[in-house]
Amino acid sequence: MKRTSIAAAVWTALLVASVGAAPALAQSPTVSPAASPAASPAASPATSPAASPAASSEPVTAAVTTAQVTIPCDTLAATPQATAAVDVGVGSAVLVELCSNPTTGFRWSDPVSSDPSIAAVGGWAFVAPDAKQPGAAGVEQLTLVGVSVGHAVVTASYDQPWDGGQKGAWTLTLDISVRPAVPVAIDCAVFDSGKAAVATVDAPVGSVVVLSVCSNATTGFEWAQATTSDPAIAIPGAWIYQAPPQTDPPISGAPGVQVVTIAADSAGTAVIKAHYERSWEHKKHPARTLKLTITVQ
Repeated sequence: MKRTSIAAAVWTALLVASVGAAPALAQSPTVSPAASPAASPAASPATSPAASPAASSEPVTAAVTTAQVTIPCDTLAATPQATAAVDVGVGSAVLVELCSNPTTGFRWSDPVSSDPSIAAVGGWAFVAPDAKQPGAAGVEQLTLVGVSVGHAVVTASYDQPWDGGQKGAWTLTLDISVRPAVPVAIDCAVFDSGKAAVATVDAPVGSVVVLSVCSNATTGFEWAQATTSDPAIAIPGAWIYQAPPQTDPPISGAPGVQVVTIAADSAGTAVIKAHYERSWEHKKHPARTLKLTITVQ
């Protein structure tokens, strides 16, 4: 498989497949407005002749990236057979970042999905490290697209690709659960008349609520880790920041969005809360707050 960013034709085909498979679950949540504030170490396998991965140097991007899995060098050094699990909505993408050091001659093999009709490999690229230190590790980025509802397992192996090279120095086994998606969007206008947003939404058992909220990284503010009143009913993942679309001319300081995937696992009601704050200002009151009540049925 050639390593490249997602080709337009492939991405279009995947989105067409996902639209055809997705149930009609989208709904407009009830939102009450309330105001915006002023604006690694080198990998552990033995060194060998340098070999750069056959990969694009540009980062993999996706239209709708709602989840991320990151496995750093330290984790792989301690646990060479890495395992992870992630939930994603139909039509959304998962970005997987894996420690990789081409100066050792190793690279991640082309990933294999146990069922591409459920979870398809959408793109694969190497991102060089920021550090100028010789031999520093970078990351390989894998994009997986949720095509239809179901479970699939994606595997990859960290190998020296030439004949006789070491194989399986590290391995990845990723269990991906693709679920029906219920979108909830809270845009910047909600915060024009107050700093609190309150929303409600209904979601079927076994679905995911994909919550996107106005956010502006240029201000230093971000939505901190979301909490749940009942993790047995609904549990949020990590926030993913999506920069605003590029414009010509560029708009300085334009807001983007942060997206979090919330797994609706069992019937009942759970309240998801989050604070919009600067990481270095924990003792201050949050600039904005969010409260989402999810009724799972």
